[in-house]
Amino acid sequence: MILKSRLAQYVVGKTVFLQFCPGTTLNSVKAEAYGLNSNHLIRSIPDKSVEETISPEGREKNLQNKKYMIEATSSAINAQSDVVKFTPIKISSMVCPESMETFSTAWNAFASGSADYRVIEANLRLQYPELMTSFDERIQKIQGLCKIAKSNNMSILIDAEESTRQPAIDYIARQLSKHMNRFGEVPTVYNTYQMYLLRSPEVVRQEINHAENEGYIFAAKIVRGAYRISEGKREIEKGTKILQPSKQATDEVFDETINTILHHIASTTSSSSGTAFTSKAAVMIATHNTESVVKAVRTMERLGISPDHEGVHIAQLKGMADHLTVSLGDSGYNAHKLFAYGEFKDVMPFLIRRMEENKDVFGALHLDRELINQELTRRLNQWTKRQRLIPNTSSDHIKIA
Repeated sequence: MILKSRLAQYVVGKTVFLQFCPGTTLNSVKAEAYGLNSNHLIRSIPDKSVEETISPEGREKNLQNKKYMIEATSSAINAQSDVVKFTPIKISSMVCPESMETFSTAWNAFASGSADYRVIEANLRLQYPELMTSFDERIQKIQGLCKIAKSNNMSILIDAEESTRQPAIDYIARQLSKHMNRFGEVPTVYNTYQMYLLRSPEVVRQEINHAENEGYIFAAKIVRGAYRISEGKREIEKGTKILQPSKQATDEVFDETINTILHHIASTTSSSSGTAFTSKAAVMIATHNTESVVKAVRTMERLGISPDHEGVHIAQLKGMADHLTVSLGDSGYNAHKLFAYGEFKDVMPFLIRRMEENKDVFGALHLDRELINQELTRRLNQWTKRQRLIPNTSSDHIKIA
């Protein structure tokens, strides 16, 4: 529930809000972004939180504002150094939410008869021509946004949303990826997959195969998920299972999916130095869970994936697992910190979802953070120490933020 009283907003705005948000403007991100990059080689992900938008005028405004934000970030933060590589977008802020739900319902109905994306799309175009025309138009608009991001050396992170809209988002991401994620170039479009959904592990495997067959790079952001409460209510109302049965099950499929993608990255990475990007896959591992990060970096070590591989990124939100991000950055991994910024009323829905998603992290704060950090640092440095990738392998220089 969003805080409504002015007193509550004031108190939270002066305390908890500042723990997770640097301020209300892009300029408020700048100092922290520079500090993290210069001290720990951590990159930043500024995110001006925008929720779903009903009016066509509002959605068009959101699209134009996001274009402006990318260019402003490039000139204000990236002018001196390459600090920002990603910018998030929420599809329902740019595409009609009702149309997304109509599309998703139809997609699921056709998918029950065929797993072939081309067959499903052909059926949709036959049965819903106006809907598909409107989607084509919006995809063209969003592709223009992606081109601006690419020209500014940034990639787009497409947010996941509720399951009633996710097939539409997956379709949009797929169409964009075909054009923007060409082999030999850094991928521009990353789609997000929520591992608390039963469908997600299989969807990821299908998307990897589809990208391989269609000739583009599969790029994914993997998360546990941020809509469990509403999805749980939907399960009860519909009487159908859509969620993993437990937190442990979600953790397991999260780690298994990361493992699958890392193996695909390793198996398709070329030793050629003639191109900017030599793999057929890329992943953003978005988690505050220490054990998941340790498993991921150990898998990278086993597979021979270097810590600074352009296809592997690890991210946490400002104010959450800061010690983890610092340890990753200091150890040479592609570490990122997401900075949500904007007005209180706009950012709080985003933060509440993140807190719900990571309540197990908050529940474990009584653990000795220094011991966690030392153990993580020890494991992270096992490979880099042998490879002499970092000059100082002592854990003494790692500080908990």
